[in-house]
Amino acid sequence: MLYFKKNTQGFTLIEALIALTVTSLGALALASFQTELTKTGGLNKTRSEALVLAEAKLATFKNITDKTAYDGLENGLDTENGTNATFTREWTVDDYPIDPDDTKRKQIEVTVSWPVGASTEKVTLMTVLTWTNIGNSILDAIAGANQATPLQSPSPNNNSSILDSDLTISEAPKDDPTETEPDSGLFKTKDVEGNTILIDVTDNILLTCFGNTLLEIKGTVYTTTANKLDDIDVAVSQYGYCAFNSGTQQISAPYSCFVCGNDNIENPDNPVGPGGWRGKVGLTGLEDSGGGREKVCQSEHINDINSEPSTAREYTTLRDNNGTITSEGINTPYACQNFLIIDQTGNQSNCATEYANTQALYPNETIIIANKKITRTLTDTEDNTVLAANNDACGNALYNYTVSGEISGNHTNKVTITINRNGSCDDHPTLSNYYQCTVTSNETDVTLTATTTQNNATITSNLDSFVGNGAIYTGAPTDTIVIQHNSADSIENVNFISD
Repeated sequence: MLYFKKNTQGFTLIEALIALTVTSLGALALASFQTELTKTGGLNKTRSEALVLAEAKLATFKNITDKTAYDGLENGLDTENGTNATFTREWTVDDYPIDPDDTKRKQIEVTVSWPVGASTEKVTLMTVLTWTNIGNSILDAIAGANQATPLQSPSPNNNSSILDSDLTISEAPKDDPTETEPDSGLFKTKDVEGNTILIDVTDNILLTCFGNTLLEIKGTVYTTTANKLDDIDVAVSQYGYCAFNSGTQQISAPYSCFVCGNDNIENPDNPVGPGGWRGKVGLTGLEDSGGGREKVCQSEHINDINSEPSTAREYTTLRDNNGTITSEGINTPYACQNFLIIDQTGNQSNCATEYANTQALYPNETIIIANKKITRTLTDTEDNTVLAANNDACGNALYNYTVSGEISGNHTNKVTITINRNGSCDDHPTLSNYYQCTVTSNETDVTLTATTTQNNATITSNLDSFVGNGAIYTGAPTDTIVIQHNSADSIENVNFISD
């Protein structure tokens, strides 16, 4: 008889229980990890949103253009509804502690907090603000006006003007007044001393220009908000006059701001500093809390939703004297300096969408929103002469083109490219570590400037006075390149290296 041994394989009950226990522990660990990962991701997103809210509040303080508003800054608190949380935003205003007797400087701290379970998370940002006292700078401005080299830190007014006057037009006129704009009610004339003055229909002197030049910065304020333009006003930072009459429930209205330049640069007795006025023109009266919050869009915000908010536009002339950069007055009128106000919802405000909607409302107009920094550039000892009105932002520019190039070296992610003409510079749409600038200008030259936030880093370019791609590049390798434009639609390979 044959016997067969049955070979049976399997698991005992104990082995099955052990396997089940191990599997369960692994699943629990994986679930716990996934939960923690989700929690961390949500917290990071919420923290980023809180940071945006803190930065936005600081920006409103930085862009104040009115001295009375600056002096009246005080502590405050508001509540903002975010994507994942309800935020409490609190700010404190104190005299700068290093010099408590100096009331011109203020330390502002903004804290945004939100609940996380039984605890509270928060982010805090701090800045120090300084208000420039024009009167304290007049003597320096007068001394610097007659020097061969420009003033290192001129007063924003540069001794170019005063507001108001004790005289009336009946006592002061030297020639017949000329209206600045049809039906504006503002007129330009001269006083008995030969200074150019701005007056109104009631013969009040609004602005006196010692440099014989009245500069007009004008444009239109557009809005897509439910608040319309009822509470909005336009203001100039210092020693200028703005006219803006928006009426009631209007969605657009023109404005004009007047400042003073200087066309007496060859006169040794002229006390006005180079170029006269420099400073900011911006909007006041914006709603910055509750459900009706408003945001000002400028060119950078239309092209990049994450650009730092700004309610004002800054005007200055930069002189590059063998690598030493100094600031001077603008000596240039600017037209079509438009602003766009939109509703703000958290950090999701889309300037590009609302800009397109605004353009659709005015099909017969070309609406361009200018940069938040308008810069004129001079080199070496070039005279800061008065220029004709700059119409780069009016849509009828002679030159429309792009400039692109590579940013290489050890600090590529910390380099920013800017231009001194209307347009903007952004990351290249298809190439990594490349940039692309869109230029719209009536001037034949544009200056590209590369800056870095990396300490002790240097930036050089690949250009040194050669012709290519329809443009002429000038200047030795440096962080500033001037391009004399011809007729090309695009200028490529303007490269910068940061090491």
